[in-house]
Amino acid sequence: SLTLTFSGCDITDQGVSTLCSEGLQNLTQLTSLALGFYDCNYIKDQGLKNLSSQGLSQLPQLTLLILSFSRCSFLTNEALDFCFSVISRLTKLTVLKFDFSECRYVEMTNNEVSYLCSECLKSLTELTSFQLNLSHCNKITHVEMKNLCSKQQVDHWTQLKSFIINNRDYLQPFFLKVNLPKTINVSM
Repeated sequence: SLTLTFSGCDITDQGVSTLCSEGLQNLTQLTSLALGFYDCNYIKDQGLKNLSSQGLSQLPQLTLLILSFSRCSFLTNEALDFCFSVISRLTKLTVLKFDFSECRYVEMTNNEVSYLCSECLKSLTELTSFQLNLSHCNKITHVEMKNLCSKQQVDHWTQLKSFIINNRDYLQPFFLKVNLPKTINVSM
């Protein structure tokens, strides 16, 4: 198990690359990883891509992954899409949590959220808990949330017990509970 938190520091894309090449790549049997980058404004898309390709891709035994890039102002959807595609190969994951709250340029659209859950994460059949925090991403609509939480979208996660998407800045509060063999909660 490894937990690293960087808060308001000057870590750069190169620093993330070094963390991967001199640290994470040597921990191939690691099963639990929590990385928090809070208010680290020198991390841009290349830093998240480096973390994904040089770090996460080298950890096939992970069962728990928590990634937080809260208030990392210069990340965009391009880096998130790349990260999600790498994570889709970590098929032993049972717990997956993302926090991209207050990332100024992250504005996931309905199509991107749907793609994330129906394509990128489809291979993660062992998931018991999934959480995605998209506070300040107000392009996601109620219709998309209902589609996202439909039985068709999450049926491949047979072990799923918790499915949470947060978007607290939406103009109208939105809560959805779907009665499936598992419980799915969406709050906006």
